[in-house]
Amino acid sequence: MAVIYVDEAPNSVMMAAAKALENGRRVFVYEFSEAHTEAERKTTLAEAIDAVEELDWQLDHLVSAGQSRSVEGSGTMILCLFRRK
Repeated sequence: MAVIYVDEAPNSVMMAAAKALENGRRVFVYEFSEAHTEAERKTTLAEAIDAVEELDWQLDHLVSAGQSRSVEGSGTMILCLFRRK
């Protein structure tokens, strides 16, 4: 299996996860975009998931949510559902 690179930086995903915790959420859903180009490669999907799980969320489901489109081509949207530990 190939490494999936996403165009979100770990700190932006962590900020969204932290805000969900502050708001008392028990479920956090985040949609990642697969990186289309080298320039968009911010991190791997695994590193982004690790960053969220450091905030006491646990990955519950991960699904492909269809195709994203950009000038450079298309990539996969990945939907992750996290639950509080």
